[in-house]
Amino acid sequence: MSAEHHELRTTHQSIVDQLNTWFQRLTPSETHILIASGLLVGIGAGLGAVVFRYLIEGFDWFFFDFVKPWLAGFFGSGAIIFIPALGGLIFGPLIYRFAREAKGHGVPEVMFAVAEEGGRIRPRVAVVKSLASALCIGSGGSVGREGPIVQIGSALGSALGQVTKASAERNRTLVACGAAGGIAATFNAPIAGVFFALEVILGEFSTRAFGTVVLASVAASVIGRTFFGDVPGFIVPEYELATPIELVLFAILAVCAGLVGVMFTKVLYWFEDVFDAIRMREYLKPLPGGLILGSIAVFVPEILGVGYGPMESALTGQYTLMFLVAVLVVKVIAVSVTIGSGGSGGVFAPSLFIGCMLGTAFGTAAQNLMPTEIGPAGAYGLVGMAALFAGSARAPITAVIILFELSGDYRIILPLMGAVVISTFVSEAVSKDTIYTLKLRRRGIQLDRSRDTDLLRQVPVRRAMSATVPTLPGTMSIAEAARRFDEIDTRAVVILDDFDHLDAILTSSDMEEALLENQPGTEIREVATRPVITEYDDAPLGRAVQRMSNHDIGQLPIVKRGDPRTVVGLLRRGDIVRAYSSAALDRLQSVNGKPVPLQMIRGTQIVEYKIPAESSLVGRKLHELALPGRALIIAIERDGVVSIPGGNTELIGGDRLQILVEDIYVGALHSYVSTAQAPERSGQLLTE
Repeated sequence: MSAEHHELRTTHQSIVDQLNTWFQRLTPSETHILIASGLLVGIGAGLGAVVFRYLIEGFDWFFFDFVKPWLAGFFGSGAIIFIPALGGLIFGPLIYRFAREAKGHGVPEVMFAVAEEGGRIRPRVAVVKSLASALCIGSGGSVGREGPIVQIGSALGSALGQVTKASAERNRTLVACGAAGGIAATFNAPIAGVFFALEVILGEFSTRAFGTVVLASVAASVIGRTFFGDVPGFIVPEYELATPIELVLFAILAVCAGLVGVMFTKVLYWFEDVFDAIRMREYLKPLPGGLILGSIAVFVPEILGVGYGPMESALTGQYTLMFLVAVLVVKVIAVSVTIGSGGSGGVFAPSLFIGCMLGTAFGTAAQNLMPTEIGPAGAYGLVGMAALFAGSARAPITAVIILFELSGDYRIILPLMGAVVISTFVSEAVSKDTIYTLKLRRRGIQLDRSRDTDLLRQVPVRRAMSATVPTLPGTMSIAEAARRFDEIDTRAVVILDDFDHLDAILTSSDMEEALLENQPGTEIREVATRPVITEYDDAPLGRAVQRMSNHDIGQLPIVKRGDPRTVVGLLRRGDIVRAYSSAALDRLQSVNGKPVPLQMIRGTQIVEYKIPAESSLVGRKLHELALPGRALIIAIERDGVVSIPGGNTELIGGDRLQILVEDIYVGALHSYVSTAQAPERSGQLLTE
């Protein structure tokens, strides 16, 4: 090679190295990706909130300024009865056909997606939820717009995560960003949006998630203020503590709010059960619900829609005590009828509405008793709003922050904080579930933030351990023990003494270290580990897992209680995974704590399907499957072992799939799995 050619190659390589270095510097870090993604989701959620608000206004004009006057020509003042029902005839089939998860108030579905689905939400939910909720609210449905925009923003965040193939952790963060952006843009409350996302949606506070969610909330708030102005969601009265005795009154109000919040939750789901029991098409149930709601509105029109106008009227003292109490009771029924019959809308604003009426009524009654010592009744309404939301949703930080942002008055913060804490304690003492988690628990879904630990505490070690314990005599040489390890395919054996009592444990690490020191003839009892860490067979599995973690060991000998030297089993990490999967499946097959066949869960059934070796499904990952409807593979039996799969689980021939599917999609599921077979062998549903 000539010197000139060599110099040319060297120059060329230098240029390539410089370009590689430059491109590496341009490669964004994880932090940069999160920041950009959070901002993008925040902007999307803000724009989504704007579009959603305009949709509501458009449908409100259509139903009340166009349809209602036309109906009034036939029915007079009774025309209002038919408006919510007409809206239900449109959004009912829309939800039923395109996205069932758009039914109801939306937040529980987002919580479930974050906790169990890695933050995956179908992108179509954003569109369907926008249209369905706008139709419901625009036609007078007694629901809020905050829950829908949380689900809409979360769906946008999840869509971005899925398009960019983000990890489950980043996807969950993006979902939280969408939720925060929705609250921030709707209420003009960016701080409350952040804490709602962290406290309710994620259920945890981490530095990385906090920073990203803050950026999304700020971006969405800027979008909202650009279109709607820098004004609060509604006007609240100024407040000043008149006398310390008011703190006692606020405490009493907080107790009442906690109890009413629980009552609201119970009534809501009671009405849902009532409508579930009605034998008619699911998508037609909003029709009778709308007729009931319209009939109520003939006498109390204040309960229609979001209700910000009546809330302002109550806070400014325009309602009498009896009217406040009446509206409170009727609003609970109206919201329950709307959502229970299949409506789409949130419970955030209704909770504030009910709390506002409760607090203002309480303040009005207190003023009647002590007119010179009590501040304005509207102040009690403001505190009641926060206390009731805290009692129903168990989100005390969000409750304090959002009412503080709405009022902009620091003087209200002391009674506000005290009332929120008391209401939360009362609610927790009376009811296990919140207005969000009860919806999921009724479906057999537990979202306890410590659910993994809770599951492990319920499983005794004896259910998880391997009863077959590999043992070797302590006099065996290291070389011979190495051959035996390969034969029995294990990473640890127990060494017993002459009385068959536990003496030591020999791990593959012990042997490797001895072989490196050139000690193949050494007896294994000389290099085995002592003392041996053990656990009792009746101890909870969670405690055994903690012990293994603390001592960084992968195998744990299990002994009998009362006889700590008699080994009855060996616990390995694989045993823990299998036991947890089995316990999780058992929990999935439980409703209200009582084991029931999964087929009995409302509207769904479980089918089992075996994959032949010739199936085109072999080699595909679960997230690549396009199962019809909302079919979900909940368990896979492989080589006699049942496990709960993840999205990246790859199917192999012989797998038995347990699939949870809605009744109406069983036929479609059968067709899907059957057509995936080679022509010479079709699929078979084992059970239906």
